[in-house]
Amino acid sequence: MKKNLFASIYLILGLGHVATAQTGPTYDYFKIKEPLLKSSNAALLRYMTLPLEGENEIGAYYKGGDLRSPYSSKSTQGVNFSSARYQRLNDWTFYGHFNFESSKDKEVGLTAHTDPYRDNPYQLIDSLSADWKKQKYGLQLQVATPTFAHDRMNAGIRIQYDMQTGARQKDPRPLDNTSNLSLSPSITYKLDDQNIVGLTGHYLFYKEDLSIETVGKNRQFNLYRLLGAGEYQNSAPYILTVGYNRTYEGRTWGGAVDYVHRSAGKQWTINFDYRNGYEDVTDGSIYLQQAGKHAFKQYQASSFLDWKINRTSHQIGVTWTLKDMDNTEYHQIQNPDTKQYETVYSSIMSTMLRNNTRLSYLLSKERKDGQVDWWLTGTAAYHSLDNRYANPKNKQLIDKINLDLSFDKRYPLSNKRALSLQLKSAYDFLVHDDILYTDKSYSSNFVAHEVFLPMHDYNKVNTWTNEAQIKYQLKPFGKRENQLYIKASGLISSAMNNSGIIQKGDNRYLTQLSIGINTF
Repeated sequence: MKKNLFASIYLILGLGHVATAQTGPTYDYFKIKEPLLKSSNAALLRYMTLPLEGENEIGAYYKGGDLRSPYSSKSTQGVNFSSARYQRLNDWTFYGHFNFESSKDKEVGLTAHTDPYRDNPYQLIDSLSADWKKQKYGLQLQVATPTFAHDRMNAGIRIQYDMQTGARQKDPRPLDNTSNLSLSPSITYKLDDQNIVGLTGHYLFYKEDLSIETVGKNRQFNLYRLLGAGEYQNSAPYILTVGYNRTYEGRTWGGAVDYVHRSAGKQWTINFDYRNGYEDVTDGSIYLQQAGKHAFKQYQASSFLDWKINRTSHQIGVTWTLKDMDNTEYHQIQNPDTKQYETVYSSIMSTMLRNNTRLSYLLSKERKDGQVDWWLTGTAAYHSLDNRYANPKNKQLIDKINLDLSFDKRYPLSNKRALSLQLKSAYDFLVHDDILYTDKSYSSNFVAHEVFLPMHDYNKVNTWTNEAQIKYQLKPFGKRENQLYIKASGLISSAMNNSGIIQKGDNRYLTQLSIGINTF
C-alpha cells in the first residue's frame, strides 16, 4: 500500500500544465486563505479555486538558544525537502505532498523518545543527555471524484502516512521507530447551487517500537517509567543492565460534518469533528506486561466567513478544540507456571484536558491584474492545560493567551520576477497557573524535579516571538515557465520574565535557507 501511495503522489507531483483553470491564487496565499483546506473532507477539493503551480523546496536550518524545555536539544541542525501540488485531470482533482527531514540534535535531555511531546504520559526517560540523529518522512494523497447522481454528489479520500525514526548516540541507546497511517473517506451532497453538505469518516493507526540497549560492559543505568504528573512506576528507577523493549499501538475512529454556503462574493463554512482513540503500551518481547492505556476523546468545531468588496477580501474565523484524556494503570503479577503477566486490577489514575480557542481575521488586497498584492492576518487564541494525578493528588494548571499579527507583501519586478516579504510577531502570556506536587520521603522524586516542575516553568513563561522571511523569485524559464526561488527566514523567541531556571532574556532562535522551484 505504501508503494502504491508513493507512486500515486509521484505521478501527481510530476504532472505538467494540464490544469483546466487558467487563473488561480498563488500557492502561499492559497494555503492561508482557503477555508476548505481546514476540513479533512477531500471531496471538497472539487469546489476550490486551486493554485496553478506546484512547489518543490529543499533547505537547511539551524536552531539553538537557552529558552528550552527539559527535553529540548541544546542545538539542532538539519535539512528538509518537500514537494506538493494540486491538479485537475479529466474532472478529477488530486493533491499530493511528500516531505522529508533529517536532523542532528545536540545534548538532548533525558528522553528516550524521538517525540517526547505527545500527550501519552507513559514514556521512558533516564538521567543523561546525549546527541540524537532523527529522520522524518511524510506522504499525503487526496482525491476528489467527478460529480454523480445528477451532478449533486461527489466522493473523496484523504490518505496520509508519516514515519519517524530516531537513535541516540550514547548508552543507554534508544532506537525509536514510529509510524502513523490515517484514512479519511468523504462525500458531499449539493443541496442547490449555493449550499453543500459533506460527511467524513476517520480511521488512524499508530505504532511505535522503542528498544533500548547498552554497548558498554558491566554498566548500569537508571530508567524511569513515567506515569504522569511527576509520578513514575514504583517511585524508583528500573535498573537497566542489558536492554528494554516497549511498544505503543493505538487506533482512532471518528467523523466530521461540513456545511458550505456560497454566493456572489461570499462564502460561509462550518465544520464539526469528533474523534475517539486509544493507545495500549506494552513492555517486553516474550512475556508481555501492560504498561498503561492512554484514551482520549477530541471535539472540534470551526467556522469561517469570507466576503469580498471590489478588490478587498476579508475572512473571520473561529476554531475550538477540546481533548479529554484518561490514563489507565495496571497492577500485574507474573504467573509462576506460565510466566505470563496477569492483571490483578486496573484503574484510571491520571487525566488531562486541553482546550484551545482561536479567533482570526484576514485582510487582503488584490492588484488590478487579479493577483494578491498583500495580506494581513491577526489572531487571538486561548489555550489551557489541566493535568491531574489521582493519588497522590498532583496537579498542573496553565491558562495562556496568544496574540499574533503577520503581514505579507509581494513586489512584482521586471521579467515576471518577484520579491516577497513576510513579517510576524506573537506574544504569548500567562493568565493563570497552579502546580501541586508533594515530595515523598521514600523517593528521590527525580522525575518531578527534573521534568514535571521544570516543564511547568517552561510552559508558563511569557514569550515574545518575532519572525521574518524574504523570498526572491527568478525569471521564469522553459516552455512551461517554471520559476526558481530563494528563500531565507529567521525566528527568535524570547522569555519576557523569570520562570524557574528560565531567565528573562533567554531566547530560542531558528534560521533557514531554502531553494525551490514552482512548476506550472
